[in-house]
Amino acid sequence: MRGLLALAGLTFVLSACAASEPSPPSSSPTTTIATTTSTPPPDTSTDRYLDALEDLLSETGFADSLDEADDLFVAVGERMCRLLDVGLTVDDLLTVSVATASAAEEDGENLALGGLVLGAAVAELCPRHLDLLDVPG
Repeated sequence: MRGLLALAGLTFVLSACAASEPSPPSSSPTTTIATTTSTPPPDTSTDRYLDALEDLLSETGFADSLDEADDLFVAVGERMCRLLDVGLTVDDLLTVSVATASAAEEDGENLALGGLVLGAAVAELCPRHLDLLDVPG
């Protein structure tokens, strides 16, 4: 449960940080034709992100949080990517993770959760920012 509270707080703060984020250009209307197939849909970056998070969180106190809040984790990961797109740094995002938890006195846990979410988001949702992570190669 504490992971959900931390994640909810992080979502709120990241939303506030992105208030000046440019909105995407509107697109022209399109027609979609629905078809039915018997093959399963391909893995999407969102599916891979959630799988990566599940692996990362399995060894932490936040393991149960993912089952309870997939949509919230996806929203936070996507928001982190958009904030990196507009110029925030990895350090900025991790600082927000810690600041979100200051009142709860769980700075270390929220830094860890923020780092895990950020790492999985960059790897699967916005790999264009992989160069921003300090990954041993």
